[in-house]
Amino acid sequence: MKKKLVCLLLGIVMLMSCVLTGCNKATDSDDDDTTDNSAKTITMWVMTSEETTEKAKELVSAEFTKITKSLYKTNVVLRFCTEDEYYEKLEGSIKALKDYAKLKEEAEKALRAYLKVHDKEKTREELTKDFYAANPQYAQFQNADDEDDENESATEEETVINDYGVTEIKYPDVKENQVDIFYLGGRSNYYAFYKNEWLASLDEELSASSSQLTHYVSPSLLNGVRIDGGVYGIPNNVTVGQYTYMLVDKKMYDDNYNSGIENTKSVLDLEVFLNDIKNLNGNKTPDDPDYVVPLASTFEDCLKMLVWFWDLNYVDASVYEMYYDAERGRNYVVNEKYKVETESDDGEGGGSKKTKELIGYSIGAGMIYKTNADHQYVDKDGNVLNYTYVIDSEGGILRSTAKSVAYSAEAKSVGMYLVDENGQTVTPENDKRVILTYDPESLDAAFVGSHTVETTDGENDLTGTDANGRVKPTYYYSYSQNANFSVLGQVVADPSMWSRGKVEMGFGSLFADSSFRTLYETLKGYSYKGLYGTPKDGQSAAVSFIEGDSRIKLEADREDTVTGKEKGVITRDGKQYYVVVAKYPEASERELYGNMFCVYAESAYLGRSMEVITRLNTNAELRNLLQYGILGQHYELNADGTAHLLTSPESEYGTYRMDIEKTGNCFKAIPSEADGPDAWVYAKMQNNDALINPLLGFDFNDEMKESENTLDVALIRHIRELSAGAQEKIDECATLDALVELLENDDDGFKRQFSKSSGDDKLVKAINKNYDPSQPKGPEVPDQEADTSGESPYAIYYKWMKQYGYLPSTK
Repeated sequence: MKKKLVCLLLGIVMLMSCVLTGCNKATDSDDDDTTDNSAKTITMWVMTSEETTEKAKELVSAEFTKITKSLYKTNVVLRFCTEDEYYEKLEGSIKALKDYAKLKEEAEKALRAYLKVHDKEKTREELTKDFYAANPQYAQFQNADDEDDENESATEEETVINDYGVTEIKYPDVKENQVDIFYLGGRSNYYAFYKNEWLASLDEELSASSSQLTHYVSPSLLNGVRIDGGVYGIPNNVTVGQYTYMLVDKKMYDDNYNSGIENTKSVLDLEVFLNDIKNLNGNKTPDDPDYVVPLASTFEDCLKMLVWFWDLNYVDASVYEMYYDAERGRNYVVNEKYKVETESDDGEGGGSKKTKELIGYSIGAGMIYKTNADHQYVDKDGNVLNYTYVIDSEGGILRSTAKSVAYSAEAKSVGMYLVDENGQTVTPENDKRVILTYDPESLDAAFVGSHTVETTDGENDLTGTDANGRVKPTYYYSYSQNANFSVLGQVVADPSMWSRGKVEMGFGSLFADSSFRTLYETLKGYSYKGLYGTPKDGQSAAVSFIEGDSRIKLEADREDTVTGKEKGVITRDGKQYYVVVAKYPEASERELYGNMFCVYAESAYLGRSMEVITRLNTNAELRNLLQYGILGQHYELNADGTAHLLTSPESEYGTYRMDIEKTGNCFKAIPSEADGPDAWVYAKMQNNDALINPLLGFDFNDEMKESENTLDVALIRHIRELSAGAQEKIDECATLDALVELLENDDDGFKRQFSKSSGDDKLVKAINKNYDPSQPKGPEVPDQEADTSGESPYAIYYKWMKQYGYLPSTK
């Protein structure tokens, strides 16, 4: 028993010794750079103005690193670059780091191979020296490991005696091309850096040591910059958008009703009130000075506050490959490529197979070229080309035009040439026009289909063609962010729901949706009753809309029992109005991606970098230093607390100028003279209410780049035709009863015409978010034929939402 106890005690002692001494090496290596309290040096790349002088940079840099050294033992080297040089220098350093790492890995691999071969001849140290002597391209790495060990060491720190005789910590030298923190502006840059794997994930830091950032940076901004569910940049807090407020004349409302305004959420809830105002006008006409406009708006504007319309369109932007037929002296559009195998006889009974690439071509008379608004030919960059078509007969110009037209095939019989402005013939080799498309119906049948030509021997990649060898068209897709109408869309009656992650802007068949039909009939009914209008000089409106910032909302939310000011009411031009938020501020691409700070993915100092970024966004001292420079040298404070910029000669303090949106959290900085002393008070509230455009960052063209298919452009055309036809029928309705009959008739009304059971295959495809062209009838149907017409736009949009985590919560 005693032996067992002794063994147990020994085991415990051994276990404790491992714990206390950290015998698990993996645990040591997993410690981040913030738990390692040794001195570190990092870089911070910032964008500055051309007015900023070298003296000012020097003074601000010294003061900035003085603060970070005292707080974090981190020496921050500021890299100031002007806008015109910033990205070239930043990307140049990153690429140099990548090249360095690649070459170092190559050197290490070569050294290992060298040591393995020569391991018995000399000592390792001697062999290493010989290796670098024989391979001068790797010489820079000979002492690299020693330098890294020295820089990364967390043991006893070196100290130096400064100019004042004081002992201070010696910080590691900044490395060549070192990149740690850097400013980034614009969605395209953010996504490009992400795709290049240059951005460090910040989620772990945001949930740990930098968690306080989530209390200082607007949630809509932090959530908005997520890629694949992760945060890779800290957006600088800036003021987001504006509200749209619905104002209801308080006296007019109170004269007719004792209560009910508290239940008003949108203009739909004011139908009875608007009708009463119309009736109170009696026989007055809209030109009468005393006429009261019931609703100072339009049907379209009210509708767009409550409904999203998918107004899709596309342009055939195909640039077709050309083939020049020397025999006929003509350009042809390549419309097909294919391969054939032929057998050849070597004369001795043996044979071999050879693959030939052939092209089928169409005559160029039906080509349509890219032109500008003035019908001038332009090249791919939009530069005007002074080309003119002429028909030449015995040297005489018979006809010319500056327009892009499709010529008939008969034109070739009299000789059709392309000349420049000086009448000189343009050859196929120097023709810079961009072919957009061609009209097969206008082509000469004698030259279409059967004509082929061998281009090369051997296997060739038929790029630019689909699986059948047909040339793939190139489409440019678009959708309107402000469409007035479409048969596809989504009802979003609650203004607080117009945000990414809260709502799916679906491709619903609107007229098949009873809520849309009711909404549409109500708002269109306002038109039939004459409720919309624009007040003339001196006239009043019962209901109107204004745009403004959070000052209006704060005023409305304030209640004062002394003055009798009611909650939910504001005063304008001597009149009181009930206030309803019709639209919340919306974070656009500029606010989300316009300005942020990121950390380089391969930085060894993620923790230290995030400490500095956190301080910059949460502390006024560091924030104002980076923005305005040193108080008393580069700026001074006005009586109202705003910053007044100073200009000094280079012999003193120099001049310091930075963009407030590019240097961190605007709300932690002193307001500028231009912004005013109360700028951030209202902006903070506004940002807390801000929503994210549900379609921000979505582009059909981006999503279709890697796809083997195109969007179904026939579907897009069909939906546009359906929408135009529906609008035409609605416009023919002279009364509300006629409109209701058109929409609600059980036999042939819109609710039936635009339903899934309508028999319209393209419409059914358009409203199917799970549509798969390879299984158009659904995965449960066996042995079905694939749909080769292209993808459903809704399916592409839905995949995008799923990919980036933007689907609304089902909770």
